[in-house]
Amino acid sequence: MTNGVFSKVCTGFGAITLAVLVACAGGAGGFSLGPSGLQASATATASVPPIPSSLLNPGFASGSSASSDAASQKLPAAARLSVVGYRVAKNFHTDGTIQIAFLPLDAQGKAILDTNVYVSFEAKCSVPFPIEGSVRVGPARQPAARLPFQLAVDIDSSGSMGSSDKERLRVKAAGQFIDLVARDYAKSEFAVFEFESKVTLLQDFTPDTAVAKAAVARVKEKGATALHLSAVQALDLLAKQKKPGFQQALLVLTDGGDNSSKGTTAADVISKAKQNGVPIYAVSLGGAVDIPGLGFVSDLQDYAAQTGGLFAYAKGADQLLRTFESMATVASKGNQVAEVKLKGLGGVFIPFSTMTLTIKVRSGGKELSDTLEFIVPMK
Repeated sequence: MTNGVFSKVCTGFGAITLAVLVACAGGAGGFSLGPSGLQASATATASVPPIPSSLLNPGFASGSSASSDAASQKLPAAARLSVVGYRVAKNFHTDGTIQIAFLPLDAQGKAILDTNVYVSFEAKCSVPFPIEGSVRVGPARQPAARLPFQLAVDIDSSGSMGSSDKERLRVKAAGQFIDLVARDYAKSEFAVFEFESKVTLLQDFTPDTAVAKAAVARVKEKGATALHLSAVQALDLLAKQKKPGFQQALLVLTDGGDNSSKGTTAADVISKAKQNGVPIYAVSLGGAVDIPGLGFVSDLQDYAAQTGGLFAYAKGADQLLRTFESMATVASKGNQVAEVKLKGLGGVFIPFSTMTLTIKVRSGGKELSDTLEFIVPMK
């Protein structure tokens, strides 16, 4: 079913709901249907229960992390906000949780990591179906240890990247990530992999950022997608060349699901990363045929969530520079998590509808906002 069909179904549902409310309330002398919608009649009494806002404004929900922003007023004023990634619960229809990684910065670029930041949200569904929600701020994730990185960069070079990233912006974005990490973590080393039907090590670990970026520039666009196999091989190289006095991480970019790993699974990747203590920073690029929030995106979310890394979704290649910059900033300065919990009427959401979340963060009297969207999964 398309979103258009869903809209017709849900609009019909809303009309039925409204008619039932009017019939029931009107029978008690409480409400009538007037030119401005549902109205209280002259005979309405205080005993008539209020109508839930989720019914009066279907497809919309909002909430805040505290009853007031008084505690946040004592914090440094926010000057910049990075919303770097999110994770949708696997059992979203029964759980309704979306975890959003964010980082407010003051005017000097210093992270504001405090649970007293005031967070509010607005959720809008492309299908006008009743929803409600709440939000809480989780504990701060402190920045990584001040040790240089051994960072493996693993880039999708499958044929579909020719349409997902026609201008090869992933090359510039990955190069920027390398530069930012090298700037904040002196003596860091970088290895570069590309993957399509097979996996190729383009550059072994080097502290020379120019050499590493030149390797990134050699990625191609051909073949299938051996995502899991490439991640395992990158993790194997990290384990083989692990040095004392370094921290390790894996950065993965893909625009599609794995279809060429010959039995290697996402679970194999996660197990190896956890065994070696390597966080995975995973970026999903919206492809020509992939639907954001579904399929391979779930694997990438698991990569990040189960290894202590981060997941981000770039709707188009033009968002890669900002996405990679935010990833590098959070790796350097830490982040916090806003946990938004949504609930559909009767515990139901409409699969494949688009959910748009606007997150507003207030600190020191300054409010900043950012927006992300995802597709409601099948279950």
